[in-house]
Amino acid sequence: MVVSLLATLFISSLVFFLLYGPHQRRRRPSRAKMFTTFSLIILMVCVVLSKCSSIHKSVDYPGIGFFDTDGLLDYLPEDPFKMEPSFYLYTRENPTEAEVLLWNNTESVESSRYYSNGRPTKVIIHGYVETPASRPWIGDMKDKFLEAFDLNVIIIDWSKNRANRGRYGQAAANTQVKGHWEGYFDELLISKMLSLTL
Repeated sequence: MVVSLLATLFISSLVFFLLYGPHQRRRRPSRAKMFTTFSLIILMVCVVLSKCSSIHKSVDYPGIGFFDTDGLLDYLPEDPFKMEPSFYLYTRENPTEAEVLLWNNTESVESSRYYSNGRPTKVIIHGYVETPASRPWIGDMKDKFLEAFDLNVIIIDWSKNRANRGRYGQAAANTQVKGHWEGYFDELLISKMLSLTL
């Protein structure tokens, strides 16, 4: 933090000196110009200080994992329960009407009417600002999978967390949790397969 602050102050002072130093032969800048430049320098220092305050924070979401920041511009992932992911199961028995599976509820997987441990499972996850409804490719991919193979197709929708539109850094940090969701959910599916086969 100290190094970042000193580097910012040094660069800011250098810029100020190059713009307004005594070596400049032109007319002295107005007070308004100097005030604006000085204000921008102070703003840069404040931004660096606010970013430095987030270094080495950590959070633990039980059942999901431990996450920490490791750099100047890193964010911590948000609470997975606030993101409210939805897991939609499609099979040849229900190709158009999804069965909703809850990522943190083993009963929703165990009581699934359509999930079969005898079929391979494919997972489709949309991108940053997409939703399954806004991108036809998601439904098309699901339909093509089911046309060609007898599968469990699960579409993961994490678009309910729309607060991060325009906050790409936070959305990127949240992908860590999303990866853990899928891993946790895969464990639920595997445990269902094992309980059915034992």
